[in-house]
Amino acid sequence: MTGPGALLDSTLRALYTSISFAEGGEPHWARMEQVFHPQARLTRVTPEGVEYFDLRDFKAMALEMLSADARSCLARGVNSIQLLWQQGAWRVLSLLWDEETREQTLDVQQLFETERACVREP
Repeated sequence: MTGPGALLDSTLRALYTSISFAEGGEPHWARMEQVFHPQARLTRVTPEGVEYFDLRDFKAMALEMLSADARSCLARGVNSIQLLWQQGAWRVLSLLWDEETREQTLDVQQLFETERACVREP
């Protein structure tokens, strides 16, 4: 039997494969249902507020955005992910993303510099 550590990487890859898509496409819905726990919560943070979704409501929101030519609303952001090890598999229990805005841009290099500054050497 494969342990939790060996499967973590493949679960995260499956997550990002399911939610990432090329322009004109859409998320891989069947894979999302495999990766997410049935009780998963998806949380979207925007300048307008915080939105909470279960997987069904997230799909409805995403399809509405994609069908209304609202692709400009789809943006990159920072994710916070919680996973649950259950019955020999990792499942996404929570996905929170904070979207990049003009006022709050994502400088990945700066994020890593800040993180390194917080790590104490033994």
